[in-house]
Amino acid sequence: MVVDSEATAKALLARGQLRQRVTIIPLNKVSGREVAPPAVAAARRLAGDKAQPALELVGYDAELSSALKYVFGGAFVCKVGARGPGRTGIGRDIHAAALLCSALCGAQPSA
Repeated sequence: MVVDSEATAKALLARGQLRQRVTIIPLNKVSGREVAPPAVAAARRLAGDKAQPALELVGYDAELSSALKYVFGGAFVCKVGARGPGRTGIGRDIHAAALLCSALCGAQPSA
């Protein structure tokens, strides 16, 4: 759940009558990261259009930018060929940059 501030988050926790466990992301406190341009360039060089930073695939309002960078900023989404997730052609280089790499179907390609 994305909220405007930690005060709102505290109020929700105290009086929100939440029925299940939720993650609350206060926009004024969260900081995200983006995939470094050299890592994007390496992925595109090695895999062409088979790998894209997840942020490029998600549409969002500018005011939610920090929350989306927090959630998806360090992730690549990989198109998987018929030979399986480990065959995207990016493996070790992307994993070496400590980035999450996930296939469109949700599988995580092996290095």
